Amino acid sequence: MIYEHVFPASDLPIVTFKVERRPGDDDRPRIKPTFQKPPHWLALLYTCRQTYIETIPFVMFSPVKFGGLRLSPEEQLDEVQCFLETIGRPSAAFLTFIRLGFPELQLIRGGVDAENNPQNNAEGEIRGVELARADLDVLRVLQEHCPRLRYVGFVVYLKAYLNLLTAWTTMNQGVWDDVKRAMARVDAELQKFPLLLRADVVMGKCSSLKKNPDAIGYELYTVMNSFTWRLLGT
Repeated sequence: MIYEHVFPASDLPIVTFKVERRPGDDDRPRIKPTFQKPPHWLALLYTCRQTYIETIPFVMFSPVKFGGLRLSPEEQLDEVQCFLETIGRPSAAFLTFIRLGFPELQLIRGGVDAENNPQNNAEGEIRGVELARADLDVLRVLQEHCPRLRYVGFVVYLKAYLNLLTAWTTMNQGVWDDVKRAMARVDAELQKFPLLLRADVVMGKCSSLKKNPDAIGYELYTVMNSFTWRLLGT
C-alpha cells in the first residue's frame, strides 16, 4: 500500500530501464528492467505527504539519456516512445532532464531535368537539406508527455555533424538558408516546452571552429550560436 502512495502508478516497479534490440526479431525496441537500488532509498518519502511532494520528482528518475552513435532518428524516436509508454504518463510527467541526439539534417542531392524539375540522385550535388521528421516527432512526443521538462541536452553525433558541415561547405546560399530554417525550426519546438529553463547543444570541433574567423566553419559556428540554446564544444 505504501508504494501506491510513493509512486503515481501503483504497478510501476522500482527499476532502472535499458532499451534492448534483439537481432532478427521485429523492429520494436524492448525495455529491459534492471533492479538496481540501494537499500531504503525511498525511506525519506515515507515521512509525510509534503516530503513526498517535494522530493519525488528528484529521486524517481535520474537524467534520461537517449540516442547514440549508431541510432538513426527513427530508432531514437522508437526508444523515446517505448520508454514513455513503459513508465506511463503520470511518471513521465515527473521527468525534468532529457538528453538526446541532436536533430539530423538529411541532404537532398541531385540536379534538375530539362524542364527544371528536381531529380533525386544519391551521388549528385547537394541542392537542399531538411530535418528528419522523426527528430521533430521526438520533441513533440516529449512536449505531450513531459510538461515539467526543464533541461534538454543535445549531442551532435558524428553523422549529424558531418551532414551539417557538408551542407554548409557547399557555398550555396540556398542550402545555407535551408540550414538556418531547419535550426530555427528546432529552436521553435524547444520554445513550446512551458517550463524549459535551458537547452545545451554539444558539438564536436566547436572550440576550434570559433577560433578561426576566416574559415567557412566559423560561419556555421556563428549560425549555430545564434539561437536560444547554449552551444558547447568538445
